[in-house]
Amino acid sequence: MILIYKNMMRVAGSMSGVLRASIIITMISATVQGITFAMLYPLFNELIYPSENSARRLVILGSVVIILVLIDAALRFIINRSDWESYIKAGYELRIKLGEQLRHIPQEALIAQKVGELNVVLSGHVDYVIIVLSGLYNISLYTIIAPVTTLLITLFIDWRLALALAVIFPFVIPIYRQIRAVAARGYRSSAAAHEDV
Repeated sequence: MILIYKNMMRVAGSMSGVLRASIIITMISATVQGITFAMLYPLFNELIYPSENSARRLVILGSVVIILVLIDAALRFIINRSDWESYIKAGYELRIKLGEQLRHIPQEALIAQKVGELNVVLSGHVDYVIIVLSGLYNISLYTIIAPVTTLLITLFIDWRLALALAVIFPFVIPIYRQIRAVAARGYRSSAAAHEDV
């Protein structure tokens, strides 16, 4: 994970500071999301099994959930607002670096290549790097931090539910891997189509 982080910062170039801040905000957002999920249990429990002070507790729990959702939405807005601009700049810088490298390659080597193959390297691979840069940490952090936070908070609310969640969470990993494999196949077919140009 540390190697991935270092490579992401290297690829981000001058945008590494923005990426680092975005990762921190994403971690906070994932934590808030996990707390929100955990707070839904007592809220629904109060709705299904009302007690004497149900109205008061519902208002408090509902307010907490609404505030957490608004905080998470604000954090995601900040992430999305800064991310796209920085990814475009990082992609531009990466293309400039690749262009500089191309200038040092002998023309004979370039003539032997199909134009589509160069297009894949200059546009497709850079786009892929930027997509991975924008999505990898986001998916990874939300996949790890939100469930762990939910599990920890739920442990204090109802240990039996926390135990059930701890049993269910590992079954999500194969689903995540399947989604990732489908995305990789789509990228490979897109790259193959560009090479034929």
